[in-house]
Amino acid sequence: MPRLLALPLLVALGSMTLAQQGGFDKVVYVDKKSGKERSEEGEVKESAGGVKVFVNGKEKLSLSPAEVVRVEYAEVPGIVGEDRGALLSLEHEKDAAKARAGFLLLRRKATGERSRKYLDFRELQAGTRVVDEMGTGDEFRREAARVADGWLTFAKDYPGTWEVWPAMRTRARLLADLGESGKAAEALDGLAKTTGLPADLRIAAALARCDVLLRAGAPAAQSAVNAVLANPSVPSAGPLRDRANVYRAWAAAPKPGDPQANSATAAAAIQTALDAAKDPVARAIGFNARGELFLAFGQLKQARWEFLWVETVYFQDKDELAKALRRLVQVFDKLGDGERAEQYREKLKKLRG
Repeated sequence: MPRLLALPLLVALGSMTLAQQGGFDKVVYVDKKSGKERSEEGEVKESAGGVKVFVNGKEKLSLSPAEVVRVEYAEVPGIVGEDRGALLSLEHEKDAAKARAGFLLLRRKATGERSRKYLDFRELQAGTRVVDEMGTGDEFRREAARVADGWLTFAKDYPGTWEVWPAMRTRARLLADLGESGKAAEALDGLAKTTGLPADLRIAAALARCDVLLRAGAPAAQSAVNAVLANPSVPSAGPLRDRANVYRAWAAAPKPGDPQANSATAAAAIQTALDAAKDPVARAIGFNARGELFLAFGQLKQARWEFLWVETVYFQDKDELAKALRRLVQVFDKLGDGERAEQYREKLKKLRG
């Protein structure tokens, strides 16, 4: 075979293989133990409670909504021929803006709710990546607000699906980054009350709401924490209890303006719950909480060390790590260390991207 013809033919054969491999859907998910993305092919069944994969009629994998990254369908009604090839390419497109535009274009050709849901979801995922790569600035704020509203529309258009979890968690995260703590808390409250979700995720959403309110210094924070602690579904021990205990300590910690309050007594109020916590995510929350309290008292250098603990030791949870990195950008900016601030700005973009 002439050398010049070999490569195009191999590309064509590869595309044909991908396009015709149909019959099996693929679930891309985050493995609990390694934290890395994995995939599994088979017959996929979806619900508000998660995704199950069946192979030869037997259940091989059961995932909660928090573990699923996306479901790639073997057949996407309305997307055929060259469009099917374009979709397969977009699944691995690293340029977020290009992926977003491509998914949006294909969305106009999709037929059927499942196809529309899938392409809406992928377009919003790519749009979130675009926002995260911006990091800061007026354009970031405009686009982040637009994407956050897009996730809300998605959740309303496709209720009762597993995608509602990542949709509203992402909406809440973007709104919190924009300083819209009230709207972020509202999104998380809705998740906590979604009966189709697994109980542990509803508790996690309620705890995330506590986090948003505590960071904002909202008066409702204390009652939100109390409500979680009074919930009989919260285990008496384990990661969720560790996290709830840290939030309780944070809510009770002295704040600026309290009688005889200072940064040392505020940070010490967190320490007992932090020392007792075995869960690394709870410990990340604790160090972030101490950092927030030092910031509230204007102690930038002390706050810096707390956030650095999260970056270097308790970085297992991506959201807690992102909170620490965002604060480190702000702290180093205020300390006049622009070089370090830029380093952490890039780390945050890389983490989110």
